[in-house]
Amino acid sequence: MTAVEPPALRTTHVAIAAAVVLAAFSVWLLSGWSHGYVLTVIDDLVIVAASLLALFFTVLAARVAHGRLRTAWWVLVAALVAWNIGQFIWIYYELLLRELPFPSQADAFFVAFPVVACVALVLFLDRSGPQFRSLILLDGVIVAGSLFIVSWLLVMGDLYEVGAASRLEFFLSLAYPIFDLVVVTVAAVVLVSAHPGQRVVMTLLTVGLICMAVADSGYAFLSAQRQYFSGDVVDIGWV
Repeated sequence: MTAVEPPALRTTHVAIAAAVVLAAFSVWLLSGWSHGYVLTVIDDLVIVAASLLALFFTVLAARVAHGRLRTAWWVLVAALVAWNIGQFIWIYYELLLRELPFPSQADAFFVAFPVVACVALVLFLDRSGPQFRSLILLDGVIVAGSLFIVSWLLVMGDLYEVGAASRLEFFLSLAYPIFDLVVVTVAAVVLVSAHPGQRVVMTLLTVGLICMAVADSGYAFLSAQRQYFSGDVVDIGWV
């Protein structure tokens, strides 16, 4: 009879596999081994595979959770569904129509991701946690202010000065970093107030959202200047 692996061991195996895939993708992307349409195809397929896996494991987490946490995970599932729809629309435009999908219908779903994810994070917030909730909220305000300053200096200020080809492009170029700024701030607040048993999970979620926020900001900035292409180094953040 085959022994069943304990959940912690299975989780470790998944984490190791994910780290190997991320390292391999990063090395491949930074090495410049692929170019042109081949680079675009591989890059798009890796990103959509990663997003589908994220959706799959989030569904698993939602099924085993209970109460408020179960609702939080299902809302996060909805956020990832929106992201995946956007990714498939992106692939349709880029691989089949050979068009740059910015702006396109995909952006509506990509922008929806941080908004819905923000709702999920609020549901993760421990309402029976520390009594000094005002201090936690103050920390969130400080984080939001700091990130806004950094984001403005690195991305949004240049976008404001350079502008974009259309009002829609300019709106999207600002919407990505602003919405991601909000979701990262909320994630930081939730992380501070998380129970010790949830700290690892919330840390991983926060780190993942930060990586996506950095990738979104880079994508928005480069797209506004017609310099983004699939296979750019910012794609590592999404994976």
